[in-house]
Amino acid sequence: MTDRYANIRRALAMGPTPGPWVPKELPRDMQRDGYRFSISRGGLGWWIAKVTHEANGGSGAANAAMIAGCDPDTIRALLAERDQLAAENSRLREGGWQPIETAPKDGTRVLLRIEWSDEPVVGEFTHDRWRACTEHHEVSCGEYCYGGRVTSDKDMKPIAWARIPPIDAAIAAANGGGDE
Repeated sequence: MTDRYANIRRALAMGPTPGPWVPKELPRDMQRDGYRFSISRGGLGWWIAKVTHEANGGSGAANAAMIAGCDPDTIRALLAERDQLAAENSRLREGGWQPIETAPKDGTRVLLRIEWSDEPVVGEFTHDRWRACTEHHEVSCGEYCYGGRVTSDKDMKPIAWARIPPIDAAIAAANGGGDE
């Protein structure tokens, strides 16, 4: 897939002046060649860009504010947040399964996808190994096991994990997704 932000990423890699950037109307005696606004780093005297007032029908002030608002630090933060949200969105579209290396190892119960089974099981990481939930939980108790019991902890080779969904969401999904 093409990264529609590739040009922005390349420009950031070139090392533009860090932010914050500030737009400012130039004093009358400095307004030459149609330039009416400047963009500077933190309002410090040296310019990053000059913007004409006549650009696109007299929107120079808006253009200067937009350019200044998109300083490299802000754009890096937006791209990082966008990338994180895109990854999360992709993970959620795939049913929430994540690589087993990212699973919590503090005894938190999670759904496990086991190497040799199509059925997920509830398990937890304790005593330096993955262990399956050995008792059956009724839905009403707030926890539940999928696929029954695993005969031996040594046989468990989890390849992926997911958080156990809230019980209300599980009941709704079992009832066809509606709120009943």
